[in-house]
Amino acid sequence: MVRELRDICGRIAELIDLFAEADIVLEATLRETLSREALALDPVMEDANDGPD
Repeated sequence: MVRELRDICGRIAELIDLFAEADIVLEATLRETLSREALALDPVMEDANDGPD
């Protein structure tokens, strides 16, 4: 029983570390967003009805 509890605790500790790493990656990604041009996407075309009246 003790061995199983240690295994569970170890797995939980590993998950906590992975979540911390994922947070770092997410923060970096949000800081450095890519433009449509960098992603090789067509520019957004403005609708003629969206212009000033």
